[in-house]
Amino acid sequence: MEAINLGVEPRTGSGKGSARKVRAGGRIPAVVYRSGEPPLELSLDPSEIELAMRRTGNRNTLFRFLAGGSERICLVREAQRHPLSRRLLHVDFYEVRPDEPVVVKVRLDPTGRAVGTRKGGILKIVRPWLEVRCLPGDIPATIPVDVTELDVGQFVRIGSLTPPAGTTLLYDSNFNVVGVSGREAAEEAAAAAAAAAAAAPAAPAPEAD
Repeated sequence: MEAINLGVEPRTGSGKGSARKVRAGGRIPAVVYRSGEPPLELSLDPSEIELAMRRTGNRNTLFRFLAGGSERICLVREAQRHPLSRRLLHVDFYEVRPDEPVVVKVRLDPTGRAVGTRKGGILKIVRPWLEVRCLPGDIPATIPVDVTELDVGQFVRIGSLTPPAGTTLLYDSNFNVVGVSGREAAEEAAAAAAAAAAAAPAAPAPEAD
């Protein structure tokens, strides 16, 4: 994966007052973290990073920029948004090294049409995201899995997947990642999940700096 160039500027000060001034100027605050090093306070154009993320469609997009007197290659650790407008408010990056492996979550991508869906079954993605270890330049956009031969009641386990070149799948047990359920079982599971979600208390939205 090639890193995308991103324009950033150094930022002085921290806290809510400093963040408000940055946003008033049409930019947003950002911080770069690196183990063993002090964080770097930056500001950036939110439209630039939003456009890059939309184009790649990948949560693990690599960004390259100059900060603190040197070039940095970073992944987004957290992107904070307004709870109603979804406007980007703040970005936390963590710096990576080209020769140091990272652990990231990559989206599972079922390909083909499962045999079981032609019989009324429903394709069910059990684990939408899988953890992999790889070098930053080898981070895959997705982990493909062919579901063409799956019949009703059959599943693909993580142990049978072939990870993309340069990556290692991380798992402690050989769990199901995707399968085909009978329509009745799938509808019951969906209803149970919806009931559990409705009963759960809403988490408070994080407060912006």
